[in-house]
Amino acid sequence: MTIIASAGAGTAGAGGAMAGISAFAPYLMVASTLFSAFSNAAAGKKKAAANRRTAVSGLTTDLLRERGMKMQQGAALSKIRSNAGAAGVDVGQGSAMQAYLQTARETELEIAMAHKAAESNFAARMSGAADVEAAGNQAAFGSLLSGAADLFSYKAKKDRATFRA
Repeated sequence: MTIIASAGAGTAGAGGAMAGISAFAPYLMVASTLFSAFSNAAAGKKKAAANRRTAVSGLTTDLLRERGMKMQQGAALSKIRSNAGAAGVDVGQGSAMQAYLQTARETELEIAMAHKAAESNFAARMSGAADVEAAGNQAAFGSLLSGAADLFSYKAKKDRATFRA
């Protein structure tokens, strides 16, 4: 096996500078790979945190909407009682009672549906945040694998250029 010097190794001027840079190439590849991996992971975590904040904000909005619906229900039922009382109708009997109970049932059903929708929206948003963070971690792992492959390829090319059988 004979050793063949790589082009520019040991020469002065521009060739010597290239040899100096090529000596650091593996370190630059490792540094670039690590930077890329950490950047991808950090970006995924930041996006996930933003999605979690959005999920909490959405849940708060949905719960406030639900509270507003409960207030509207109370106002509607109070109006039915006051109108019936002003007309001299006993709300505790007959069709007046049925109308009152029907209104109470309908509004309570709307409130329950709004609550269920709020829970579902929150769960979906939190799941999306977890997916975004996982995607960032996968991108980071991909960067590490890509960097390892590049480093292996660089080493193989360097070995072929330096040694000949």
